[in-house]
Amino acid sequence: MSKRGRLFIHFAVIAVIMLVVPVSFYEFSNLRYSGVNNVNIGITDNVWDVDRGGNCYGVAFFPNATSTTTFTHGGSLNSSLSLSLRNIVGFYTSEGYCCILVNDFTISGIIHGNIRPRSIMLGQIEGAKFPYSMRFTLKPGFEKSFNTSKINCWNFTDCNYRFVNGTDFYEGWAYCNISLLNDSAGQALFLSNDGQKNITYSFSLSNRILLQLFPKCYHSDITKYFLDLSISINGLGKPVQTQINIEMIRKSAT
Repeated sequence: MSKRGRLFIHFAVIAVIMLVVPVSFYEFSNLRYSGVNNVNIGITDNVWDVDRGGNCYGVAFFPNATSTTTFTHGGSLNSSLSLSLRNIVGFYTSEGYCCILVNDFTISGIIHGNIRPRSIMLGQIEGAKFPYSMRFTLKPGFEKSFNTSKINCWNFTDCNYRFVNGTDFYEGWAYCNISLLNDSAGQALFLSNDGQKNITYSFSLSNRILLQLFPKCYHSDITKYFLDLSISINGLGKPVQTQINIEMIRKSAT
């Protein structure tokens, strides 16, 4: 099974757990269920060159990545869920490892019509061939939110130290439920009747990401690292999620 496919399975398992175990996300009481009937899932694959003689020498810039999923309910307008990585810089430290800083990591959504989600969930998987050779960290103090709760940064930091059976991979992963709120005047937070098609609700959440790529482990050169990021909306009857997959390649040993 591909690494890309495993992320969606992780999300499915977490979703089942969420149905069994009570959690403290925002609840919509006394509302009839209203799901989606059309979903166009967006997945974006990117490759970054982090070879010391290439992009990650001095200060370098990496291409932006954006993924968007669209979905509808009945005759309403298209709703959307987006994930983007922008303003990405890389540099080598004096200790000899590569740092990649994503200055603008943004989750956003626009929901039209009588659709009633419960919450959203963010997940990440980072991997490399050897343990403790890649580290993922969200940056406390840079998080901004609109109509959502914030991410607990301390619980969303990870290294790829867990071996994946049947592969030559070590992975790390973390998931975070994010509540949907009503911070904006005039947004009715899905309290519409079935006949109202033009209700619009939007949300966004942004932060910075720091990736640390260590080039050697147990005297072996590491030539590839992987990062998968995904965001999903819970409670719509069908999977609604969007995903960005990044493969980072060192073309030669350092």
